[in-house]
Amino acid sequence: MNAGGRRDFDRRTPLDWLALWILFSTWCSLSGWGLSCLGLLDRAGYLGSLLLFFAAILWRRADLRAASARPLFLFRRSTYRRLLPGLWLATALMALAGGLLYHPDNYDYLTYRFPRLLNWAWVHHWYWIDTPNDRQNFSATGMEWLMAPLFILFQTDRLFFLINVISYGLLPGLVFSTLRGLGIGGRIAWWWMWILPSGFCFALQAGGMGNDLFSVVYLLAAFHYLFRAAREKSPGALALSLLALALLTGTKATNLPLAAVWLAVGWRQRKSLRPAVQPAPLLAAAVAGAFVSFLPVALLNIHFTGDYTGDPGNKYGMKLSSPVAGLIGNSLEIAAGNLAPPVWTHELDWPSFQPALKTFLGPGYPRFRINQEAFQIEETAGIGLGVALFLLLGVACGVAARFRKSAGPRPIPVAGAWLIFAALAVASLTYLAKMGSEAAPRLFAPYYVAVIMALLVLAPSDGTVTHRRLWQGIGYLAVLMVLPLLLLNPSRPLLPTALVNRAFTLAHLPNSALSQLDQAYWVRAQRFDNLAALRRQIPASETAIGFMGGGDDPAVSPWLPFGSKKVVDVAPDDTAARLQNQNIHYVLVSDAVLTIRYKVRVEDLEKKWSMTLAAQSNLIFKTHRGFNVWYLLRSN
Repeated sequence: MNAGGRRDFDRRTPLDWLALWILFSTWCSLSGWGLSCLGLLDRAGYLGSLLLFFAAILWRRADLRAASARPLFLFRRSTYRRLLPGLWLATALMALAGGLLYHPDNYDYLTYRFPRLLNWAWVHHWYWIDTPNDRQNFSATGMEWLMAPLFILFQTDRLFFLINVISYGLLPGLVFSTLRGLGIGGRIAWWWMWILPSGFCFALQAGGMGNDLFSVVYLLAAFHYLFRAAREKSPGALALSLLALALLTGTKATNLPLAAVWLAVGWRQRKSLRPAVQPAPLLAAAVAGAFVSFLPVALLNIHFTGDYTGDPGNKYGMKLSSPVAGLIGNSLEIAAGNLAPPVWTHELDWPSFQPALKTFLGPGYPRFRINQEAFQIEETAGIGLGVALFLLLGVACGVAARFRKSAGPRPIPVAGAWLIFAALAVASLTYLAKMGSEAAPRLFAPYYVAVIMALLVLAPSDGTVTHRRLWQGIGYLAVLMVLPLLLLNPSRPLLPTALVNRAFTLAHLPNSALSQLDQAYWVRAQRFDNLAALRRQIPASETAIGFMGGGDDPAVSPWLPFGSKKVVDVAPDDTAARLQNQNIHYVLVSDAVLTIRYKVRVEDLEKKWSMTLAAQSNLIFKTHRGFNVWYLLRSN
């Protein structure tokens, strides 16, 4: 240390790449909002902003040196000679291959996250979109602002998967650092650093566009820099911890309760953190953090809807009226999601008690549904059966070691363990009681990490347990379970589907299971450009087309090729004059939306808008929803 208290790093010490990722994420959100205010959300705006960012990094590069000579994500080559790190590396490479080979087809990404970015990029700023899919407006914008520079600079979606690939690469080192900072033994932390990334919700999203994996990196980074600030008395580390926490909430509003766990850990470190509390960096981090958190979206939601969630009428049924129904429904969904094996094809239906449960929960949990997929998929997967079993084994070993009668030191809970556990209980119960969705096993992803942290500090095991065959066997099983998922993943299969079908046929699976497997692959293969057959009949000279879909229909396909046309949401009450004023001569129409929501026939639209039915196609976007007819209308 020098006289000013700053660490003198060797010139060969590399950059702290995690800090660079946190700062880059912060820059993406700040520049997204800032450029929108100036109407410069375009290539020139981002190039200028990017130059300023890199200039600032070069200017302050001495403050971005890593705490050690080896970054969190970089391990020695000898590390991978051991089985667990080798399996994690194989998982990471498979996820990378899937991202390189396939377009992202995450359903939320196709229905509202990417479509809203396409709308903002077209007009060069954020705006409240006139659309039946309100999620394009009221949802948190963390991932979209990370996507924005990649899309606007390169005009493609094929680079988006890098967001989750980078996050997945940072995960093992962050898990180890966080657990060690909490006081967990090195051997236990070493096992968890390879096993936790094998959770289905993390590994499946690593090559795709789910926004749960990359938010977990923010959660762990908040703890990592909190411990570093306490250890090194570093104001910069404390500022990075605050930024990471803000980015966590800016990713999803459902992550807000996890701030209670961060506060509990910080309170445990309060004496060590006092020297790191300096007004200038803390104020800068607080101001920047406010803009990258959920706060801007919450204020905009209040302005446009009167409710910070943006859904005052609970149109999407995710705000629960009954905390009891929420606790029961969410617990059942999460338990079922994490007890399901990675691939289960013999019997895809849950027992008949599910309809009875839905009736019992009633309006208190309107979206209750236990998923019945043949594969664990990124839209619904939880932490996974293998990791859940490994956690239960670890807790059981910790409890047994605490009460054993044999001589020798017994592991005791880490200081402040009960406070951390209480904060986790408050955060988890808040989520379970207030938030209701059929995707609960996936949405709970950041909470799994907090649960593991809290249970490991409350019921610690000594390092000798890692030598037991049962511990090692379940640990290896947890990692191995995810490999067939990555190979067979319908979104990004790494094996030819014909080969997979042949193997399942030879395994004498029932015809119903084979049919569902075939349909899963087929639906996923065409989902990204689902309206291609109709879109190709629209002349390339058209600069705008109308789109009448529901709030849950993929809306990326009409925009292809990117930058060639704007897609405008229309409704039956629009006039022919309005369509003409917007140069809309072609309209894509969902028959289900037209007949069920609006109670209108396609013939009525033809007459009202002076249009002709140019083509129609029978399409399927989700297997459980079945086929739906789509029309292409053309001006006379």
